[in-house]
Amino acid sequence: MGPFFSDLKNRRTFIVPFALGSSLALNPDFLALAGFIWGTTGLAGGLAFVLAACFYLLLGARLKKTAFFRGPKKRGGIRLAGTGARILALVFLTTGVLVSSGFAFNEIFVYWFPNFGFAFLLLGILCTLQFLNSKTVYWIQVVFFSIAAAGLLVLTVAGLIRPNTVEVSLFQAVPLGDAVSRPGILFLTFLLFVGFDLGYGAEEKAVSEPVGSTGSAVIFTTLVFILWGLVMLSHVPAQKLSETAIPHLIAARKIWGDTGRIIMGLTIIFGSLAGIHALFTDIVHRVKDLAQRKIIPEKLNRPKTVIILLTLTTGLMMGLGLAGNEVLETLIRFSLILWFLSHVAVWLYIKPDRS
Repeated sequence: MGPFFSDLKNRRTFIVPFALGSSLALNPDFLALAGFIWGTTGLAGGLAFVLAACFYLLLGARLKKTAFFRGPKKRGGIRLAGTGARILALVFLTTGVLVSSGFAFNEIFVYWFPNFGFAFLLLGILCTLQFLNSKTVYWIQVVFFSIAAAGLLVLTVAGLIRPNTVEVSLFQAVPLGDAVSRPGILFLTFLLFVGFDLGYGAEEKAVSEPVGSTGSAVIFTTLVFILWGLVMLSHVPAQKLSETAIPHLIAARKIWGDTGRIIMGLTIIFGSLAGIHALFTDIVHRVKDLAQRKIIPEKLNRPKTVIILLTLTTGLMMGLGLAGNEVLETLIRFSLILWFLSHVAVWLYIKPDRS
């Protein structure tokens, strides 16, 4: 491994795309959704995660063998649709995720600091970071991701080695018949992987270079959701996981008391920063890419302006109190489904590169 990590170029080739592709899975909304899936479907949910991972691994492999990312106007409509879905996801998801981080900071760390104040502070930081040079942006992403991943890894290991607090076995937590009768919930597993390709813009070279790292991101995401899901089911009754809005926090406290709560609080905050920062970074790259391929007019090649507008829109939504509203949750699901459908469109319409 020494030569592979011997210089910054090699590090960026793997670590940065890997961190970008893995980060969205660590945001608190996705952790909560994963808890709901496990609490509602039990071990069948684990199988659904494996199926979802297979789809994205095959999609990544297919992209590596195609000319989809080459040529001036290759699949312009699909590119536009994918970018639009990501922009919607950024606005809606950021609104909910940053407010969740604000509540975590207020409830766990500093009681006197207003939760919405902290949410707006994070939003301002994330916007400001996009005006730094790309090398700094990429390595800040690695730091955010590493802290969030380390927190969840510590809690997962602690949950695996500590005695189970739920008497019902994993195989009996949710009857299989109940689980398979809820295909809509099992489908949600596919939405938790949509950010697997956020690392494609990390290098200005052929897309084949970061594909290995984004494939690793899919495997990492699968292991995270499966191992953490099994840990949650071992320490929290399935019904409680399916009914609460914060299954990850409840599980963390069951596993390790106040220490677990603090670790999960850090995971929530840095997972939010990692996921949203990855989305911001991806959209900056995609706006430039669309303009360079003449899919959008060159005068619209203003990624920094786009970031400011998205930040203001998100801030307005937070200010209007949409966070925690059922309407926002519906909008988040809607944007994630559009994003997933853009992946399906790529699968259906790209052609193998026979040149």
